[in-house]
Amino acid sequence: MKRLAAILILVFVGISLSGQSLINLKSLNLVPSSDTIFLDSLSVAQNTICFYDKNHNKLDGIKYSFDFEKSALIFDEVPDIDEIIIEFKTFPINFFESHTLFDKSDFLVGADDNQSGSYNYVFSQEDYKSNYSQSSLSRKGSISRGISFGNAQDVIVNSSLNLQLDGKLNNDLYITAAVSDNNIPIQPDGTSQQLQEFYKVFIKLYNDNFSVIAGDFELKKPKGYFLNYYKKAQGAEIQYQTGFKNKNEKDVVVKTSVSGAVAKGKLRRQEISGIEGNQGPYKLTGSNNETYIVVLAGTEKVYIDGILMTRGTENDYIIDYNLGEIVFTANQPINKDKRIIVEFEYSDRNYTRFLVTTSNTVSVGNTDFWLNIFDETDNKNQPFDQTITSDDRALLSQVGDNIELAVIPGYDSIPYEASEIRYQMVDTIVNAIAYDSIFIYSTDPELAFYRISFSYAGPNSGNYIKGISAANGRVYEWIAPVDGVPQGDYVPMKQIITPEKNQVIALGGATKISDKTSLDFELAYSKTDLNTFSKLDSDDDQGYAAKLNLNQSIIQTENSNFAANISYGFINRDFHAIENFRETEFTRDWNLSSIYPENNENLINAGLVYSNKKLGSTGISSSYINRGVEYTGLQNLASANFKTNGCVLNGKASYLVSENSLYNTAFLRHNMLVSKNIGPIKLGVKEIAENNMWRSTATDSLALNSFNFNQYEAFVSTNDSSKNKILVNYKYREDDLPINNSLQNATIAHDAGFGAEFNPNNNHRFKTVFNYRNLQVKDTSLYEGESENNMTGKAEYSFKLLKGFISSSTLYEIGSGLERKTEFSYIEVAAGQGVYTWTDYNNNGVQELDEFEIANFIDEANFIRILIPTTDYIKTYSNQFNQSLKITPRALWRSETGVKKFIGRFSDQFAYRVAQKNTSSDILKFANPFNHGIDQTELVSLSSSFRNSFSFNKGKPKFGIDYVVQANNNKILLVSGFDTRTNFSHNILLRYNIGKVFNITNDFGIVDKSYKSEYFTNKDYQIEYLSNESKLSVQPNLNNRITLKYLYKTKENISGDEVLFVHDAGFEYRLSSVKKGSLSATFNYIYYDYNSATNTAVSYEMLQGFMPGSNLTWGINFQRQLSNGLQINLNYNARKSEDTDIIHTGGVQLRAFF
Repeated sequence: MKRLAAILILVFVGISLSGQSLINLKSLNLVPSSDTIFLDSLSVAQNTICFYDKNHNKLDGIKYSFDFEKSALIFDEVPDIDEIIIEFKTFPINFFESHTLFDKSDFLVGADDNQSGSYNYVFSQEDYKSNYSQSSLSRKGSISRGISFGNAQDVIVNSSLNLQLDGKLNNDLYITAAVSDNNIPIQPDGTSQQLQEFYKVFIKLYNDNFSVIAGDFELKKPKGYFLNYYKKAQGAEIQYQTGFKNKNEKDVVVKTSVSGAVAKGKLRRQEISGIEGNQGPYKLTGSNNETYIVVLAGTEKVYIDGILMTRGTENDYIIDYNLGEIVFTANQPINKDKRIIVEFEYSDRNYTRFLVTTSNTVSVGNTDFWLNIFDETDNKNQPFDQTITSDDRALLSQVGDNIELAVIPGYDSIPYEASEIRYQMVDTIVNAIAYDSIFIYSTDPELAFYRISFSYAGPNSGNYIKGISAANGRVYEWIAPVDGVPQGDYVPMKQIITPEKNQVIALGGATKISDKTSLDFELAYSKTDLNTFSKLDSDDDQGYAAKLNLNQSIIQTENSNFAANISYGFINRDFHAIENFRETEFTRDWNLSSIYPENNENLINAGLVYSNKKLGSTGISSSYINRGVEYTGLQNLASANFKTNGCVLNGKASYLVSENSLYNTAFLRHNMLVSKNIGPIKLGVKEIAENNMWRSTATDSLALNSFNFNQYEAFVSTNDSSKNKILVNYKYREDDLPINNSLQNATIAHDAGFGAEFNPNNNHRFKTVFNYRNLQVKDTSLYEGESENNMTGKAEYSFKLLKGFISSSTLYEIGSGLERKTEFSYIEVAAGQGVYTWTDYNNNGVQELDEFEIANFIDEANFIRILIPTTDYIKTYSNQFNQSLKITPRALWRSETGVKKFIGRFSDQFAYRVAQKNTSSDILKFANPFNHGIDQTELVSLSSSFRNSFSFNKGKPKFGIDYVVQANNNKILLVSGFDTRTNFSHNILLRYNIGKVFNITNDFGIVDKSYKSEYFTNKDYQIEYLSNESKLSVQPNLNNRITLKYLYKTKENISGDEVLFVHDAGFEYRLSSVKKGSLSATFNYIYYDYNSATNTAVSYEMLQGFMPGSNLTWGINFQRQLSNGLQINLNYNARKSEDTDIIHTGGVQLRAFF
């Protein structure tokens, strides 16, 4: 008894270490709609599969079969439940995939980087030990430290760390770790949304009863009802579990978990109304109406009509986490009838946010008790992205919970800085009306000393608008009011974000009183402080809630069960949970305006359910909500789910009668699905209908939020478990809206869909889905939109013929949505860590957008480009077409002779991709990706690439020739207008080996490159290139190689007068040793004959960073393999142009391999 008491104290105080057996434990949350569920890419241990409902109550009696090879779960009958959680454990590998001991790319050493001649596989002793060691602890990764320096830059320190550990430390302790750190904030395309160090740490020590996690980890919903959360955090979590038998020989299991961390984000629930024919993007915003947010990856839950969606291009939606934008795929056509709800976390760096949680359970036989605590508090003394002054603190202490009043002026007088946007204050007169204290953008150092923070106030609520400017940053322009009405959207004011505190404590239990009776309960307490700076309005900070649920089986047999359920819930008016714990569309289901009540809420539910393992289930229930004078509602619901002899009948009907202080409502809903399997084919019909009548309690008139719709669907499909799948469906829907105190037909919609997936063998794969929608507007006074036709679709086909002689992959996609007007700015970083360089072409000392170019030399790469999101969108229609084709006769005629052998030396690789968005609603225009005659005013964006490589003797060391044609065309929509870039080239590449020592290569090319800008016309050019580069390589042995080269090139800007002739001669020497390292040295003499000024954007493109006349470049690179897995790298580069000093750059890096 003392032992049990000690454990209970230890658990519920939350002091003890905690952990549970979580080795390779995974879970899936989904809505069961198919009889086949693919669990994981790894092999799954079948005996670990468990099923739970959304409140994590275990579901027993679900029958299924399991395909071990595919890790696929196949239900005997699809569970009749809104949401199911499947938990399972995976093996560390997929037993049905091939695995190799070594990766040859790690050990492949060639005699020439440009020569596919003799290769050697070289393994060191360290490589062999790392790959083949029987040690139970595997490790992989490296750590590096380096510096770079030069006479044109400061000393820069670079560091990176990448480490993975997995395995056993001793007989009863395991470790899994992944640590990465990189202090260079650059993404692959040269843009970075957030300038911060990229690092991630995850370390887990564990055994069957204990685990410690440190670093970046996720916190998920514990057992219970009211406390629901999913959080990404940085900190530590400890878990522990133990078990024993009490004096009654009952098993006692104790599990506890304690975590302390810094929260990475803040929760947001956003409701979005679908737009007819708009697949996206749909913009996500912050809780404080922040327009530009970064969503934490993987935290989102997206619902359409209350059904949880799946992320992925092959599934329902894709999301851009940096921009906070969601785009839906062709699998989910979006229209005005779709109800979209997104729950997500976004990066909130206003304050340091501390997070403390503990979850504890004690199981004694059939009884469970739990205590869960969650505390999330902003540290008001550690603000991040905002500065809180003493005056601000005084203001915040006075506003209480009226946080919308925490507004201060957004301007500050500071010294002029040319690299920042500055404003000057002026007075003006417009239409004989004087206006003072107006801010205008200025580059005058004597006047421009105001830094302004503008806030979005809404249409016609401010006197400033976003302007179009060459400035490196967003500029706002003042616009005069008209008849006293503001014409702008922004104000020079700043909202102070208040620090918050959220705390929830939940205590509950569940017991199985008898074989037929079960009982569960939960009590919860919450504390929500919207402004911890203020003690005002604290009387509504604390709330509480309770829930009691009783289940009674009345008649129970081996195959059937007749049961009753009754539950009671209470929510205090001041109770607030961490995340939504109710049904996704709870407010809509009950005609409520808020999840949380303004008065105390009482909810009573009672129901009867009959279930039969062979036939299905049916049930009825009644629920009553009372929120005092605020709201009362009574809802009756009936449902049925029957399946027998290939017939399926699913139906649900509900009727709600509610009353609030302004309206009486009557909400009738019903839906039904009837299907019949006829061999491999399934035939079915569906119907969905809703009638929601809102009438004024004072006048009995029909309210504007009343509606009625009826939808009917017929479909033909194959069975869910069929290897090849087909679906054809048709939907008809009528929508009625209120006018003149009655409901009148507003719109009629026809939807037709087709989907198919064929996988007859490994050589062919076809998958397609297309949806066509016709919307007819019957009354423009009820629906403001116009009648329209929309189509979304996607088709994919890949095949391989004649043992790989011909292989092809084709994709076509069509849709409609929005195109964002893009805006960029450039931020200075340490020398060598950027992508762009700035040249002050007009010598005004001010950074302007048309003065940034991609740097040609690393010491000039001092800037990165960041995308500034905008809320300006254009309605567009889009299409995309991808085609790749590979012809390899050698794959079929490898062993042939004569003509077939000769033909086998030829090969061809073709790749074409085009994606365009335009404003034409003509389907013959917007659906045709090859429509090059479309009006340029209708073409909003275009991205196309074409490459064809025709080769003879490809891969052969003696002789080979390649003819390569490439074309790229890109058009993007910027705030300042359109930018268009094109690049078209022909190249003939010849290589010839003379014996084993000499190698000759020649590259002849013709290029046409152009750039056109609507706003920065001074940067426009169309340059024609002609070039020929010859190389002679001498390699007497594997370790030494000398290369001589000569390049001749001409460039002419046919849209201007610039002409350039280039002569480039040089040599390279390379000394390499597989075990010791390598040394390389280069020298080039480059002569530029140029006829124009050098201080222009066109000249920078022509000269590639050099100057007219003689130019010299040289460099040395040294790499040395040291003992114990150490590698040192030394590099030195220099260049010299006429009338300029020599520019030296160098660096040293030390890397250790684990």
